[in-house]
Amino acid sequence: MNISISFNSVVNAAGPWAADVAELAEIGSENLPLGLPVEPRYRQIFVVRPKNTLSHVESHYPLPGLDMPFMIDHNRLFIERRDLSGEFIVYSDNPKFDSLNNNCNKQNSVNHEFFHEHIQPLLCKRIPGFKDAEVINLMI
Repeated sequence: MNISISFNSVVNAAGPWAADVAELAEIGSENLPLGLPVEPRYRQIFVVRPKNTLSHVESHYPLPGLDMPFMIDHNRLFIERRDLSGEFIVYSDNPKFDSLNNNCNKQNSVNHEFFHEHIQPLLCKRIPGFKDAEVINLMI
């Protein structure tokens, strides 16, 4: 059964899957040859907690104070304090990670290897107190 629907405008709110939805509407076919130029980017947003947040010992590197709610590093590293819990949200939208992220498991699981090899070194370079941070959650 093939049903035709007429309309003046449409809102495609499919986010990273918008090109797939447009393809279902035959956008990018011979009738409408220009496809929707949207490519999904797999991002992992890590929730981390430095192990030394509860005890301020002089031998540890300092962590950000309450006056740092959000920071963007020049390497496109984003660090956001998560209220007063001692947790931080950390992610990067650097295009150099696209091929690495697109090859990793797209399930709702934490890619600890990606965090420890790519994100944590950037994080520690900016804020050394994160050298012993542990990933406690993931947002995708």
